[in-house]
Amino acid sequence: METNFHPSKTKFEDRKLAMLVEVHPFGHLTALLLHMIAVVPFEWRFVFVGSKESIARVEKSLPIKRYTKLKKLVLREVPAGFDASNNEGMHRMLTHMRFYEEVVDPAEWFLLFRSDTILCAQSNQTVNDWLEYDWVGAPWNLENRFGGNGALSLRRVSGVKQVLRFQSRLNDSAPSDRWLSMRMGLLPDAKMAPASKEAEFSVENIWHEKPMGYRATTILPDSVWGDSDKRKQIYQYCPEVKIIHEMKLERQRCPTRPLQEMVGYLKDALSGHDRNAQRYATMMLGQAKSSPETANYLAYILSDGPLLKELGLDSPDKILVRSSAAINLKNTIRAYSKAYPETNLVYVRSLVLAALQDSASQIRSFAGSVISEIVQRGGILSWPELLPELLALAGNDTSSVSAETQEGAMSALAKICEDNKQSLDRDYNGQRPLAIIIPKLLDITSSPNSKVRSFALACINVFLPQSSPAVITSLEIILARLFHLANDSSDLVRRNVCRSFTHLVDVQPGRIRPHMSGLVDFFVLQQRNTDDPDLALDAAEFWLCVGENRQLCQSLAPFLDKIVPVLLESMVYEEEDILRLEAEAEDADQEDRAEDLKPQFATTKSPRLAKNSRVATNGEAARGFQFDRADDDLSEGEIEETDEGNAAGLEERWNLRKCSAAALDVLASNYHEPVFAITLPFLNENLRHHDWPIREAAVLAVGAVADGCMEAVTPHLPDLIPYLLSFLDDREPTIRLITCWALGRYSSWASSLQNPSARRRYFEPMMEGILNRMLDTSKKVQEAAASAFANLEEKATKGLTPYCGPIIRQFVQCFSRYKDRNMFILYDCVQTLAEHVGPALAQQDMIDMLMPAIIQRWSKVSDRSQEIFPLLECLSYVATALGDAFAPFAMGVFPRCIRIIHQCLEEYIMCINNEALDKPNKDFLVTSLDLMSAVIQALRPEKGGELVQNSQPRFFDLLLFCMEDSSNDVRQSSYALLGDCAVNIFEHLQPYLPTIIPALIQQLDLDKMKDQDIESGFSVINNACWSCGEIAMGEKVGMGPYVEQIYQRLLSIISNPEVPTSVNENAVIALGRLGIHCSPTLAPHLGEFGKTFLHIIGPVEYTDEKAHAFLGFNRIVERNPQAMEDCLIDYFRASAAYARHSNSEFNDADLAESFQR
Repeated sequence: METNFHPSKTKFEDRKLAMLVEVHPFGHLTALLLHMIAVVPFEWRFVFVGSKESIARVEKSLPIKRYTKLKKLVLREVPAGFDASNNEGMHRMLTHMRFYEEVVDPAEWFLLFRSDTILCAQSNQTVNDWLEYDWVGAPWNLENRFGGNGALSLRRVSGVKQVLRFQSRLNDSAPSDRWLSMRMGLLPDAKMAPASKEAEFSVENIWHEKPMGYRATTILPDSVWGDSDKRKQIYQYCPEVKIIHEMKLERQRCPTRPLQEMVGYLKDALSGHDRNAQRYATMMLGQAKSSPETANYLAYILSDGPLLKELGLDSPDKILVRSSAAINLKNTIRAYSKAYPETNLVYVRSLVLAALQDSASQIRSFAGSVISEIVQRGGILSWPELLPELLALAGNDTSSVSAETQEGAMSALAKICEDNKQSLDRDYNGQRPLAIIIPKLLDITSSPNSKVRSFALACINVFLPQSSPAVITSLEIILARLFHLANDSSDLVRRNVCRSFTHLVDVQPGRIRPHMSGLVDFFVLQQRNTDDPDLALDAAEFWLCVGENRQLCQSLAPFLDKIVPVLLESMVYEEEDILRLEAEAEDADQEDRAEDLKPQFATTKSPRLAKNSRVATNGEAARGFQFDRADDDLSEGEIEETDEGNAAGLEERWNLRKCSAAALDVLASNYHEPVFAITLPFLNENLRHHDWPIREAAVLAVGAVADGCMEAVTPHLPDLIPYLLSFLDDREPTIRLITCWALGRYSSWASSLQNPSARRRYFEPMMEGILNRMLDTSKKVQEAAASAFANLEEKATKGLTPYCGPIIRQFVQCFSRYKDRNMFILYDCVQTLAEHVGPALAQQDMIDMLMPAIIQRWSKVSDRSQEIFPLLECLSYVATALGDAFAPFAMGVFPRCIRIIHQCLEEYIMCINNEALDKPNKDFLVTSLDLMSAVIQALRPEKGGELVQNSQPRFFDLLLFCMEDSSNDVRQSSYALLGDCAVNIFEHLQPYLPTIIPALIQQLDLDKMKDQDIESGFSVINNACWSCGEIAMGEKVGMGPYVEQIYQRLLSIISNPEVPTSVNENAVIALGRLGIHCSPTLAPHLGEFGKTFLHIIGPVEYTDEKAHAFLGFNRIVERNPQAMEDCLIDYFRASAAYARHSNSEFNDADLAESFQR
């Protein structure tokens, strides 16, 4: 039907204005503008703001001319002084008062729409239905209180102006829609549409079934457009959306548009100005990854394609955007490259290779990372021409390759070697890539470019630890090149020379020994290089590596007088670190910063042993000054580009000082008195030095030689210990810190003193001094003192029992004063004390002092805090020490563990159904399960049973979930708890056995264990075997229906030579225990397992478990004695060797009688 216009009767409202802003002459603009005029209520005026080109395109339309004649539509150029060709220009224009005064006035309601938005004709709502709100736009997410995307939005102009009268947006900051809506929402009487309501207005990335409009960006969100049923529904409801979808064809002719949008997202993704914009950009980029077109754009941006010049990026922004493109391209390739057409991959490869020639080293490095990712995902053969091309570029084969390109190619090659070292050494149709690469790399080590030489040597270093045939074949040439490059003028090259020799110490020590004299001189010289601390550190690593090598450790003996002095010199803080340390103020009362709190992880429990005892944790908490090397994720030849100005990491950082101290420790352990003899003059001279850094290094040296030179140092300790104790009151916190650590190293000597007078003179002052420093005014000293005291607890063990009162009083003060970070080591102190003095803590006065402090902290720490891990572990030891006296506290602790487990399992199920959610930390499960194990063991059975009976959700339902968890650590703790329940509260466990035993049988299947998790997998099976035996003791003949399946699983375990001894021991004990009440079922199989059973159980310590196992075995033998023909002698030996265990609660009469029979 033709529309008739009647100008004389037409009345357009000045207070309602709809505006399209677009400077690009897209072909669909006319169709979009006409559609919007038809859909928006008739009284609304329209303005098209564009460029000469875009205006010329739309005004050719006859209907457009008619609307302009009727003054329904005004066509005008972007006001002078504004630039609408890019996102930032638009943001500036839309947040400038002049724009509203010149273009928008006198409107009160302003509908803005862009060329990628549209309103739907079938919608039941119109723009007029939204006039009550000050701002409406497509919601960014459903959690936002207010504000929505400005590309299709309705704004109250008076509110906008009110904001602009007293605030101005900073250039290159938050997008205009976020900036304006956030401020408008804070105005008095403001009414902003909530996100849930805005979803009805417009859909961008939040799905709504029938919205009033849509925005279709370059990167279509999968949440809306990724589902074919949703797309079909959209096209049926709003077929006109295809108008804006046709923009894809137009974008191929005007590629700056999607580039502009992609660049905006990349920039926002790395921006810290606006967290919402950052999250939105990250989301959009994530949704775009699956499209091969996205990889093309990212590669184009990384390679600095010509069209980027049209976007007006300044140099820093361009580097930022290109770097962001590289990061996203690498992640995109990692996730989706196998689904990309080969044509796309060819295009990406060509552009990324071109980026290796970039003048910016950062871009070359990123390009190398992307190339390595492509190779890693597709394999070496997927890009066969790459390695020859990189080697040719790095080696300057044509004599015309620029230095930057050589460096870029060599950097990429280094990353490829690091990421693909195994595949490069494989055989491909009779050829190994490494056989070609190594000789070429050796040639490149002669390059005149020092960076190229360094990278080439770094590549070789990647393969030295593998001792591959290609390396062994070239070893003589490699050694010759190393000795030549040892005199290189470049520190970076000599760093890699140091690393090469250090690798050779591990894999080819015999080739190193003849050259030790010259190598000592070389490494001493490098370690004394004061201009390059990284080079000195690499040199110091050599002594550490040689000292730990059994074949070479004694070869340094003739050179100790050269090596030890340079190690002592290197143990002094560097000048920069001294300045930082001296600038530190007392901070014990200051709250910790977020960056001070390192991620915490649950301590891995040892598997249950074949004895009636709890086992301690495998790992000892990090205590005091640590010698352990830091993880190094850098490729060989790369220099770390982190901000080392963070003083918070000074003590944790692996550096020359620590490495030298660790090397001195190793040498002291190897050579003992000779090392101390060389060290002693340094100590005599510097322990009283007026410069505190020298004095501190001397104390560090005292601690470093403690273990290896204890016999030589002992005569000096009566004088040395009191002198060190005086340092605990030194004005320099760093001296107090290192003194705590050093005293901790000598706590074994002080703890071993038997003479009461000597203990009063040395042990008690040491204990008291360290305890006092636990309340130092410096947090770092507090931490060092607590670490030292934990070491003292380990050495003194039950010798601390008389001192429990003052120790606990000090701990309680620490609980009241420590900030979050130091709480972790305080928990370690408490649990170590509980572990070693045990029942001494169960006295009521001790409980009344300690437990209120712990419970107060317990009530403060949230269920989601990582502090809960060490706190739960600490409580496990305390519960064990207190025994049944822990019952009053268990009433609050046990239900909270149930709650934490339930929450974690629910979150895990939710993230399985929604990949966008973060997976919960399984350590919440591990530590909660371990604490419940401790509580069930500590309490009398009726009290433990009551806790289990009253649990909501049901205890054993949650335990079954945990037994089937994907994490080995969770399952290991689950089966430990299952066994503890079988021992202590069997009557409550028994009703659940029909569902629990099948899960246990599945866990005993070796075939289900993953190769990459084999060690932790065996720990799970170990605990499953142990719990199986404990259940068998309680269920007795009720195990009958399961015996055959369990037997087959246990037989496969004890028959496998790869299974660790402890697992085999628990398996045969479980098998024997099954035989006590189920011997008829097992007797026919005796010939299969009898000899293996006797071989495994023979060395096991005599415990109740072993007695049970032998009793069950004997009952099986009674039913099938002829099966023992092949192992009768072994059986007689076992019978003769068996000795009654005097402390056993098990009735040995039955066992003795069974042996006789």
